Parts: sequence; C-alpha cells; structure tokens
Amino acid sequence: MNKENHMNNKKMTWDEIKERYPHRNVGLVNVKKKNNSEVIESAVVKYTDEETDYNTLAIMAMNNEIILRYTTLDEDLPITS
Repeated sequence: MNKENHMNNKKMTWDEIKERYPHRNVGLVNVKKKNNSEVIESAVVKYTDEETDYNTLAIMAMNNEIILRYTTLDEDLPITS
C-alpha cells in the first residue's frame, strides 16, 4: 500500500506532524518556518520513510524537492529518572 495515497496533503503544524508520523523521516513541502529560522512552523507531508526509502528522500532533499526531517528528537522524549 502506498501511504502517499492516503496522506491528506493538509498543511499541519510541526507538533501535528510529529504526532501523526512519530519516529519517521518525513519529506515536507509548502513549508513555513518560524521567524526566518530553520524551525518548522507548518508544512505538508508529501513522503515518509514508510513508503519511500531514506536514500530517495535524501536525494530529493539535496535536489531541493523536499525538506527532510526526522519527527522525534531527543528533546521531545519524556524525561525519566
């Protein structure tokens, strides 16, 4: 099954993207960044590493077709003691 077929092409906030696609590499388009920084405010998920292999995503990112990000970073994980 091609996950791209049921991605809704809806613009989502970065928090919504992380919630919907946890622990995934995502290929983003229509990206809005916060205050002209590299922090993503919102975007459309066009690809994930579930249906598109990482090397293909990386090449697309190098060709400026997508912005490639991993959705769960260490600072997003709960602190355990």
